[in-house]
Amino acid sequence: RLKEEIELNKIINQRIERKKKNKNNQSDLFPEYHEIILTGNTKGSVKLYIEDLLFIESDGNYTHIFYLQNGRLIKKTLRCTLKQMENLLTDYSQIIRCHRAFLINILHITHVEGNAQGYRLEMEGTSKKVPVSRAYASKVYQRIEA
Repeated sequence: RLKEEIELNKIINQRIERKKKNKNNQSDLFPEYHEIILTGNTKGSVKLYIEDLLFIESDGNYTHIFYLQNGRLIKKTLRCTLKQMENLLTDYSQIIRCHRAFLINILHITHVEGNAQGYRLEMEGTSKKVPVSRAYASKVYQRIEA
């Protein structure tokens, strides 16, 4: 079983590497940059390009939005639920839920590690590792393979 898990991680990581080398093939997902405004339940909002969004983390009634801006990692907090953020981003197929507390942009995954006990995603531009719950693991792998 462990051997199968290691082999699966190896295959997934090879596919991620191939996609990183072939970033020009992302033009079907991003024909041009899409600027979006994420709003919360208060006056706060975050304006960013969807292509720069790394992941969104839930923290109770707040969400922490992590994105790249001029090559730097930016973290903004809005007062809203992760479900509200997920609803705002339904038009963007590269943004998926990977855990009850995380939404990720699959185009910024740099490495997958772990096993059936718990997968973790390494994301571009940050040392933070995003967990993948068992309930969402197959969906994440299907999107990486696509």
